[in-house]
Amino acid sequence: AARKPALPSLWAGIFVAIIIAAINGTGFGDILNIMQYGYSPSVSASIAGAGEDAAALAKVLAESNITVAPDIALEAANDIVKLMERGGLQSMNWTISLIICAFTFGFAMETCGFLKVMLEAIMKPIRSVGGMITATIMSCFVCDIFLGDQYLSIAMPGTMFRSAFEEKGLHPRMLSRSLEDAGTLLSVLIPWNTCGAYHTTVLGVPTVQYIPYAFLNYLNPIVAIIMTYMGIGIFWRGKDGEPVKGGKTRPADLV
Repeated sequence: AARKPALPSLWAGIFVAIIIAAINGTGFGDILNIMQYGYSPSVSASIAGAGEDAAALAKVLAESNITVAPDIALEAANDIVKLMERGGLQSMNWTISLIICAFTFGFAMETCGFLKVMLEAIMKPIRSVGGMITATIMSCFVCDIFLGDQYLSIAMPGTMFRSAFEEKGLHPRMLSRSLEDAGTLLSVLIPWNTCGAYHTTVLGVPTVQYIPYAFLNYLNPIVAIIMTYMGIGIFWRGKDGEPVKGGKTRPADLV
């Protein structure tokens, strides 16, 4: 499949959706409301709202010219509402506000010097790239456990370790990769983490039951640490900021 930049693809999807909605008779005001608050299938929502009230359900079906058994219509409507009733800018405000709070907290700690003190304590025994990657992954895991959110578990260690990776001469992709290896992948393994709770709700399977089968999530950080200690997949920052593949030590021409 062809790879395209994310933002142009998102904008293209928005414009195509607007055109399709307009062709199907949706007014401009309704389109703006959908973009702001998300889409809600009106007929399905009305059927689901009628619930077990036989008279109300029969009335909604008659008004919508739907000739389906009420119990089947109700079950289908509930599934459609769960699947389709979502989206909009407002639905993302919780995530956006959480990210803003995380970065504000991180920058406040950095400005006050707290991150520097914490980083010095963590980096004191570290002498190798493998040790740095291990420290980053473990920090993300600890944040996943105690902060309970994936975004915080990425933002906090990312802010804290950024300067250390720069001083070591490592390319930023090394930090980004480590944050993903732990902050993202391990979050779904924590029952009280927002990701773990979300997956339990969506899948209907408790976290402790799907953990044994989540091979990627718990093996990826381990493999990342092992490969780094073996000198595999290490990228240093070039003179112009480009990634330079190397071994356990920084290439002499980049020093």
